[in-house]
Amino acid sequence: MDALQLLGIVLLVIGISLLCIEIYIPGFGLPGISGIICAITGIGMAAKSLNQIVFLSAVSILIILGMMLVSIHLLKSSHFHSPIRLDTEIQGKEQFQNHSKEALEGRTGIAKTDLRPSGKGDFDGTVLDVLSNGEFIKKGTRIQITKILNNQVLVKEEPA
Repeated sequence: MDALQLLGIVLLVIGISLLCIEIYIPGFGLPGISGIICAITGIGMAAKSLNQIVFLSAVSILIILGMMLVSIHLLKSSHFHSPIRLDTEIQGKEQFQNHSKEALEGRTGIAKTDLRPSGKGDFDGTVLDVLSNGEFIKKGTRIQITKILNNQVLVKEEPA
């Protein structure tokens, strides 16, 4: 084995390592591009014949696929923190699941933002996205839920 083949094997190992690192980094960036270049260059330098190129390419692909399977398994486990997966619980979702249409219709609250015609309304501590019937309603004005249509909470200014 001459120095050129040894350098090719080192480049191939570096390329596969960079591609494995790329699996854990969201997006396609410097490790992925560098890994592809190093792996291809390493295969070209280490192989003496077309058969060796095919063999090294197949082995490299199998190693990378194996690492992908291991990483998928690790990312599914709850013990491994992933930069891609959301690990925190979304707060406040229970508030919206417990309200039925009938329970919300007719409730009064306060406009938390200006409604032009959409904005936010506070109904006894529950903040909802609301929609007026096209009219401008100022922040702080008392509002009343008139209807819920296709998950849109329609409001009007509460009569004085």
